[in-house]
This record gives sequence, structure tokens and C-alpha cells, in this order.
Amino acid sequence: MIVDSNIANAIDRYLKDNNKTAKELCKLVGISEPAMIKWRRPGKGILQRHWMVLYPYIKKYLPCERIFRDENGEEQYSSTLEGTSGTRPYFKPKYIPQMVPEFTQEQFENFNFVVDSVEQYAARIQAPFVEYSPKTPSGSGVFSLKAEKLNIIPDGATVFVSSQLRPKNNSIVFFSEVGSNEIKIGIYKIIADKFSLVFGDEKIGGSINKIREKISFMFPVLYYEVVTF
Repeated sequence: MIVDSNIANAIDRYLKDNNKTAKELCKLVGISEPAMIKWRRPGKGILQRHWMVLYPYIKKYLPCERIFRDENGEEQYSSTLEGTSGTRPYFKPKYIPQMVPEFTQEQFENFNFVVDSVEQYAARIQAPFVEYSPKTPSGSGVFSLKAEKLNIIPDGATVFVSSQLRPKNNSIVFFSEVGSNEIKIGIYKIIADKFSLVFGDEKIGGSINKIREKISFMFPVLYYEVVTF
């Protein structure tokens, strides 16, 4: 990682906001004080193993537009100096964080996907937005909600759901049976030309060609985040 002005400023702001000395930060990261002096000068380099330790401390002070997900889904920062002075870019941004609406479970239950798109419904109910780190290039049709008594997903988790993507085999999905307004969550499985949805002690299934006769909608869960502290 090549230190740019954003990184140098982020280190300074971290020290000031947390009432820490450069020496204390050195101990946290596992480097010498001379190394820290270099890190606070744009143009100097930081070894990847040290950057991985430093990054969580200063992330909040870095410009979010330069933070992205790489091909492996790992969060990275793109230095403004990468690729300058004849050097090759260290990172090639592929995905950047996006903002998606956050629904309560009650709002999700009242969401009529036939009438509204996710974006239209969010605007109508004035839903708040949260940061989404996409696993796909487009965040269109993605929304989030807080998990409450979903049995598969821990309570309080932020769940990211797509209203446009098709669910994959052995994936977690939200769905509703034809003739019912109740929204359920289960595991979607495909074996040959048969499908099944397992939710709690219950299970429904049949020919995949007749899935629309039993399921009115099925939205895949992309991922969920759990705060553990």
C-alpha cells in the first residue's frame, strides 16, 4: 500500500480522536516508531501485513468512495497514489459500497412487489438507507431488514435480500405460498427436476416446473451481518 494524503490524515485523526500517541499505535500495529513516521508521509509504502492491522483503526477516517470489495469479496482501500510514478495499481476497484433501503419486518410484509419496485416502495414509506457491500455489480432491487425471530438467522442481524436475483441451490430465501400473505424464511433446495423449501419442521416441494403454483414469490438472502459486541 502506498501512503496517500488520505491515509496520513486518517492516522492523525485517529490519534487525535482517541487520545493516543503514535507510540501507542505502533504497539497496536506491531511496528517501530520510525516506521510510523514514514507512514504519515504520502508516497511511502506500507507492507500488506501491517496495512491489514492498521486499516480497521483508520477506516472511518478514509473517504468511503475509495473503499471497495475486490474479486474475493474482501474490503480494500484504493490509494490515490497507486499506479503513479510508473508503478502498477495495487488495487483495481470492482465493486463500491452502495446504499439500499432498510425495511422493518412489518414493512416487508406489506411490500407488494407486483405493484412497486424496491426503490418505489422505499420512497413511498420513506425508509432509511444502510450501506450495502455488493456481491454483484448492481445493487438494484436489493433491500435490507433487521432479523426478528427468523429461526435461521440470528435476531438483530442485518439481512440483505434481492428481489431480482434467482435463488441458488441450498440458499436461504424469503417466500410466500400462493393464497397466503404470511412471509416465511427457509432453505431452498433443488434435486434434479424437484424443488423443496424447508422451514422449521415443515417442508413443501414438488416439480420445479410447477413452483409458481405453490410459491407466489421467493427472494434470496444475499448475506447477513451480525454485530457481536
